[in-house]
Amino acid sequence: MFFPLITSGALNSVVFAVYGQHLRNLQGLCKSRSMREREWRAHVMFAGSVAGATQVMFGCPVEIVKVRLQTLQYVGHPWLCLRDIIVREGIWGLYRGITPMMWRDVLPYGVYMLVYEYMIAIEKRLHHIRQDRKAGTIGSPYEASLVATAGALAGVVSWMFIVPFDVVKTVMQTETDPTVHKSMMHCFRGLVERHGWRSLFRGSSMVIARAAPVNSATFLGYEWCLG
Repeated sequence: MFFPLITSGALNSVVFAVYGQHLRNLQGLCKSRSMREREWRAHVMFAGSVAGATQVMFGCPVEIVKVRLQTLQYVGHPWLCLRDIIVREGIWGLYRGITPMMWRDVLPYGVYMLVYEYMIAIEKRLHHIRQDRKAGTIGSPYEASLVATAGALAGVVSWMFIVPFDVVKTVMQTETDPTVHKSMMHCFRGLVERHGWRSLFRGSSMVIARAAPVNSATFLGYEWCLG
């Protein structure tokens, strides 16, 4: 339990830092306010996708250790599991399932950030949310509810279309023999042939239900930290 909690917090910190920095850099390249407003959606999408790529790079080893700990009944510290993967499968064993993870995280993170920022932007109180935060607080319960709602919607929308990639990623990372699943498409076809296309959406209801409260809390924390 401790391992996924501590790594999730660290990864979220890195992802949001990368997103914020890239968005500021892109907006800073614009020579006028009208240009910033015109390019804003593209900048949010691109910055979110870069953050998603960062999530893949650092998150893939974390996720394979988490999956192995949960499914293969490793006894001991996560670092022992990490060492075992490297010894048995080499350093690239830590990046098994990286292709479906890229499909799951890179572009969808851009969508994730865009949905959140767009939902906040269409609310006329966006300016007040930014100004009213003092001493690490969001100005009012109403403003907090806007952030929570936008975060929940962003999480649900982003997960609705990527569950199959998450399923394939998990299947590939659970398997310790690298010859079983030669590629993402090989794993896709194998799952459909053996279990039907519904297997690609296994657990989707729980994942989507979890996305709403988790991402509400994530963006509330993000806005609180910005304050």
